[in-house]
Amino acid sequence: MPRRWSYLAPLVGRILIGGFFVWNALQEIIKFSAVTAIFIHLGLSNPGAWAVGAIILEAVGGLALVLNFKTRYAALVLALYIALSSVTLATTSALPTQLFIQNLAIIGGLLCLSA
Repeated sequence: MPRRWSYLAPLVGRILIGGFFVWNALQEIIKFSAVTAIFIHLGLSNPGAWAVGAIILEAVGGLALVLNFKTRYAALVLALYIALSSVTLATTSALPTQLFIQNLAIIGGLLCLSA
């Protein structure tokens, strides 16, 4: 394997995983009322603030991964966020099994980035 691949692979991985979170944040901004409805369904007080917090967490964490800024901490925080949201949604709604498994794969990728 060429030596440059050892530098290129982590860059591409960070861009793909970080870009996923940035894209999600943009989609959540566009569909803000749907995101707020999820927090209403969970029974949280002030669901708008929770929605804004989730969007900020995904946008800042995703950008940190893409820009290689505090990658270890950003990956750990995003992994914890995905784990908590997956478990919460799986126990309070009909989260499809396939989506839950995909979230586990994303958590695995984030833990690899944090290592």
